[in-house]
Amino acid sequence: MAKAMQKVYVTADAFGKQQFWGHVIRVGQQLGRKNVRTDEPTEHVDTKILETLVELDAGTQLPIGLRVDGFIVADSQQMARQ
Repeated sequence: MAKAMQKVYVTADAFGKQQFWGHVIRVGQQLGRKNVRTDEPTEHVDTKILETLVELDAGTQLPIGLRVDGFIVADSQQMARQ
């Protein structure tokens, strides 16, 4: 049986509250240092991150290099089992 792909959506400041949907392709093996920084004065630069590769749904195009926030959507059946 094939494993279902985890749904995810991303948002970007440039697009307001609009959500762009896709699915997780790969999740990193270990936490690492944050190597992309914004100009936000309140940004935590010592935060450890887990890199995740997301493929957006067909027809979705965002500019290359656009900073986005990603949100993995929990499977409701999986949540019910916990």
